[in-house]
Amino acid sequence: MKRFWFAALLMLLMVSSSLAADRAGKYAIAAQFTNVSSGEFAFSKMLNTRNMLLFNVSIGYSGTSSETEFGGSTSEGPTNSNLNASLSPEYRTYLRPQSSVSPYWGVYVFAGYGSGTTETPTGGGGTSESTSSDISFGAGMSLGAELYLNKALSFAIHSRFLQFSMSTETDESGSPTVSSSYTRQSLVLSPSPALYVRIYF
Repeated sequence: MKRFWFAALLMLLMVSSSLAADRAGKYAIAAQFTNVSSGEFAFSKMLNTRNMLLFNVSIGYSGTSSETEFGGSTSEGPTNSNLNASLSPEYRTYLRPQSSVSPYWGVYVFAGYGSGTTETPTGGGGTSESTSSDISFGAGMSLGAELYLNKALSFAIHSRFLQFSMSTETDESGSPTVSSSYTRQSLVLSPSPALYVRIYF
């Protein structure tokens, strides 16, 4: 029995080692599938068996509307729509590149853009519209672990846990249009884990 477990362990180490060797120099695409309101995709290249360079693209859209019913009549409420997009290059280092499960850490920078529109019905069948836009830049650190199922497929639990950002937001509303803008800075220490699938080729 001891020989069996020794042989099984030796085989696992050999497989893990071969996976690490095959990943060196390879490209990969990844997608997040734990957020239904936005999509995040990454294109990456293994610089060697330990380090990876990634380019993450995130796109999200949400829209809501409401109605109020009173006394047998229905009136429409505010309608909201929001669009967000960001680009985030990342440099990642795997701590156990020869294992079938490897923790990693990374550093990244990002640039993002967001816009939102709110339409509110007014008397006489008209609407009042307000819009907002947001441009942001920043940098941060990430942590995660990747499970390699075979030479071409893996799953990863990934989280950005420390992020500094600077953003400028502009709001416009009313008729005639009234515009305001402000700049804010933030340092966020808040893990946000997500699950990714990655394909190497």
